[in-house]
Amino acid sequence: MLRSRPYLNPTVIAVSIASANVMIGFGLFIPFLPYYATLLGASLALQIGALGSGFVIARALTSVPFGKLSDRIGRKPVIVVGLLFYTVGTLVFPFAQTWIHLVLFRVIQGMGGGMFWPAGTALITDSVPPGQRGRALGFFHAWVMLGLVFGPAIGGAVQVYGLEFLGLQEIDSYRITFYVGGLFAIASVIAAFILIKEPKRRQVVTGKILDLSIAPSLKRTFNALMAVRFANGFALAFIQPILALYMVDTLGLVRTTAVIWMAAAFFVSGLVGAGIQFPAGALADKRDRKKIMLLAMSAGAIATVLMPFAGTVIFIVILMAIRTGFLGLYQPSVLSLQQDIIPSDARGKFTGLGDAAWNLGAIIGPLSLVLYDFVDKAYPFYLSAIVSFATVIMFYIVGRDPKSLKSKA
Repeated sequence: MLRSRPYLNPTVIAVSIASANVMIGFGLFIPFLPYYATLLGASLALQIGALGSGFVIARALTSVPFGKLSDRIGRKPVIVVGLLFYTVGTLVFPFAQTWIHLVLFRVIQGMGGGMFWPAGTALITDSVPPGQRGRALGFFHAWVMLGLVFGPAIGGAVQVYGLEFLGLQEIDSYRITFYVGGLFAIASVIAAFILIKEPKRRQVVTGKILDLSIAPSLKRTFNALMAVRFANGFALAFIQPILALYMVDTLGLVRTTAVIWMAAAFFVSGLVGAGIQFPAGALADKRDRKKIMLLAMSAGAIATVLMPFAGTVIFIVILMAIRTGFLGLYQPSVLSLQQDIIPSDARGKFTGLGDAAWNLGAIIGPLSLVLYDFVDKAYPFYLSAIVSFATVIMFYIVGRDPKSLKSKA
């Protein structure tokens, strides 16, 4: 049963449940974090973007060392400590007095993410063989996306309830949502500690890990994949702050109305992204992953280009759903291909490198909002599409799918 359905693997399920709780807690404040920062003194789109960049800079700097640490001491300790960092970072948000405090708290969350995500992805890869990793990683990311589905919806509902029914001031209606997010973060720690079981891996010999290098024939493929991961990070990280600003500045919505539409956009798009992970994982295991990546990334880039031309918020929601669907379609292909070419005894380290590449894109993505402030509000959308097109074409030209090669895993 497990051989044909790797998503029934207990370790895959445990890591997925923990990730879902993390993403629900994270998604709770997606609809309003830019507005919370504005009330705390942020006045430029670039300052709003710094909230995302602070998170991913910390995550990028910690992904490789903690991924490497998970190769040595095991995945579970790194995962649990990372989730504890994330929990603390969430619970201190209501105490922020300026937008700079928010950036610092996002850095704490980012450190937790740098521990959790590489170790979690590596643990899933440890638990299933090549040929099944697309489905396993697709299942994992379906739970991630479901967290992003319900997180913004719950967060928007909590914020509106606090504002309209409890009579809280706007800033306090945002603050209570972080406490709810903290509860989900605590649940993720408990789930990881109780449920995660590590499979046996090859042991460290004389203090050193074996097989530390990518196979020479696949080094160009790995490097090209890192460029694709960068583009993916850029595409996902810039969209939340720019949409929040675009709805207010261009579509003319008031902040409290924009919160509801932001929640709706991420709910619908997240539902699409979660649903696509299952067929996308099966395709990654059975079909040409390079072609899947080329077609899906190109279609997602086209949807991104069209977003500035959406004259109504309804069209924004529709385009977000289309864009997220195509981004979700290629995700299992990218990750399973990456994991197939990584040596098993250094899986945490190289998974961390992939995560660092994603985070570098996520750092640059929100900073592209300087174009929004000083050039044209549509330019960040165009830049994201150009980056996606360029990297996937480069990968299609130089990359190789190792399905036909003997796996090192």
